[in-house]
Amino acid sequence: MKNFSLIVIIIGLAIILFFSAMVWKINQPSNNYCSDQLDTGCWKTFKNELYGLEFKYPEKYADSKNYNLWLINEGVLNLKTEWGVNKNQETIFSISVYEKSERQKVIDHFNLKPSKKKVFLNENLSGYSILNDFGYLIDKDNYIYIIRSSFIAAKHLNDDAQESRQIINNLKIF
Repeated sequence: MKNFSLIVIIIGLAIILFFSAMVWKINQPSNNYCSDQLDTGCWKTFKNELYGLEFKYPEKYADSKNYNLWLINEGVLNLKTEWGVNKNQETIFSISVYEKSERQKVIDHFNLKPSKKKVFLNENLSGYSILNDFGYLIDKDNYIYIIRSSFIAAKHLNDDAQESRQIINNLKIF
């Protein structure tokens, strides 16, 4: 009878240890993402050599059910390419590339009101604020680039706003 009780106790302890280990593992942070979402060193890179465009974005955008990542390679007004990410109905970040010859048509079609004064987006890039939208218009060589984000003018910097600004800070157009 003592052996039976000892076996029951050992099995009970093994079950408790097993489930404790499972709960501990579930509560551990995932290694799928950077521990610091603003550390762009572990972000993914989008690069398009054809249109001279490169930026980094958080890894979570690509594989999270909370985000909708898109890439379009042609569209109205001679759209060349467009990359963007939404969270619910908000655009966290998007960039569209059009032929420079379509500049005024794009401005009219989307009712954009670019400022007349250039602003610096980062140390290597300047463009025009879009006054009636959250975005920028950049003229470079043969293309125009339209950058949009719901968070460009945000006063409260939640994670999405900080990440959006970090994408713009690291944006390269070459």
